[in-house]
Amino acid sequence: MPKSQKITACLLSWKRPENMQYITDHVLSHPFIDEVIIWNNDSTNTSIVKGDRVKVINSPTNVQVYGRYLCAYHAKNDIIYTQDDDWISKDLFKIYTTFQKNPDCITHGLHQMQFAINQGNIYETAQMSFVGWGALYQKKWLQVFNLYIEKYGYDELLFRDADRIFSILLNRRHTSLLVEVEKLSGANDERALWRQEGHRDMSTEAVRRALSLIGKDHLDPVSPIYK
Repeated sequence: MPKSQKITACLLSWKRPENMQYITDHVLSHPFIDEVIIWNNDSTNTSIVKGDRVKVINSPTNVQVYGRYLCAYHAKNDIIYTQDDDWISKDLFKIYTTFQKNPDCITHGLHQMQFAINQGNIYETAQMSFVGWGALYQKKWLQVFNLYIEKYGYDELLFRDADRIFSILLNRRHTSLLVEVEKLSGANDERALWRQEGHRDMSTEAVRRALSLIGKDHLDPVSPIYK
């Protein structure tokens, strides 16, 4: 990856619009990011962020996590940065420099608790990667979603568990980094996806489907992260 190559940040917004300006300003303070696109899943609030290098896409419906990948199709750059709307990654530069060294897989940050159990997200050659604490990937990899869509369509599991599906369908080990993060308003409250009823069962099924699509039906999709 050339050092001069610029990056588009694709951010997701739903019920925490109060965080978006802070996140956007933080992301744009890094010189290697020259574009921010926000996918807004909340059609009732279309005034989120202002800025010359910022574009907001107001989705007519809530497509949940999948929105961050739909957002990436609109990026002018070939490298995509993403994160959740309730955290700040204080090690974005660390994620960037690590990805430069190995741009053939996702580089993603994890806070201490998730990093400690990350081994449970590895399935032979594949790895399920959380990207909410900051991650970089190549835009061209979005095509792997076609494997899922051709079989299951645009369903609820794709919308809510797109991170799991995307990272596993790439069928490679990713680079996981321990990063320092700042918790923002609404983090881990009742709006958090993992607090929703049926989360564990649905996430496990998403992993099972993704593994099946890359020929790993024999693996148990229930890793320690769900237990």
